[in-house]
Amino acid sequence: MRHPFLLGETPPMTKLTPAQRHRERYEAQVTADGVKAAEAETERAEKARRPRPQQFAQTLTPNRERKTTLSPAQRHLLRTTAVEAVIGESAPARPTDGPAASAYDLLRAQLGEHMVQLKGIKSIERKIEAKKTFLEAYDDHVTTVLATAEETGRASQDEVFVELMIWRIDVGDFDLGLTMAEHALKYGLALPERYNRTLPTLIVEETAEAALKVLKLEKDFDIDILNRVVPVAESFDVNDIVRAKLQKALGKQYLRNALATEPTSDGPAGAKRAAAQAAFDHLTRAFELYDDIGVVKDLDAAKRILAKTPE
Repeated sequence: MRHPFLLGETPPMTKLTPAQRHRERYEAQVTADGVKAAEAETERAEKARRPRPQQFAQTLTPNRERKTTLSPAQRHLLRTTAVEAVIGESAPARPTDGPAASAYDLLRAQLGEHMVQLKGIKSIERKIEAKKTFLEAYDDHVTTVLATAEETGRASQDEVFVELMIWRIDVGDFDLGLTMAEHALKYGLALPERYNRTLPTLIVEETAEAALKVLKLEKDFDIDILNRVVPVAESFDVNDIVRAKLQKALGKQYLRNALATEPTSDGPAGAKRAAAQAAFDHLTRAFELYDDIGVVKDLDAAKRILAKTPE
């Protein structure tokens, strides 16, 4: 039998199915989108490195103009490449080439630019306000990562996502921040290299310190937020001093609850005593973990309430 390749004949063209032709057009479009967007982002990054005024308003202004809008195809590729890890294991690295990598590189470039701008802001208060503004640019990515993990039970390493998780906690958005933290812990996402703490330690410490700051001002902190972090402190190897901070925050908030509760027909004495007992237990645990944590006065206050409140 004659073989057309051996005889120098032109082999017949392979016919593509409509689905294959659609896929080729789709990939070509995504690649083109990624290249164009990457070039534009590179040009913007170069401009960002040029000297600029330090005024806060001028620092924030460029953000809304530079907000990256991914095409539907790029969002789809980010979604499909975020499903590699098996639950209980460390998530694998993301792809380093192809259209999906280009789309993700845009996010990393934008995050890098925002971090340069943050570095130029001296005021902590203004840094927080800047982060609140910057975070809007990444809402699609965060939503996609969480939804994909919910649907598939898988995830990939994502330094952008982890950095945004920290920002959410920094600006006081604990609801979304801790949801992101739970995702990061579940799928073994790694912290950026510049952090010296482990991810569980960072989550517990940042939440506890935020609570203690509020409580120091004689204001209430949401007890449910603190209780969401307790399993992290108990399930992972977290520094004892950090665990003590969390227990102190819990104890101080329960003590405030006890002091604010009066035994009436709508609020029985049992509620006041229960809050005081919870305060005493948490403050005692804080002292056990770190005896210089500063809870002696609050412990005495909890004891006085327990002594005066019938069981």
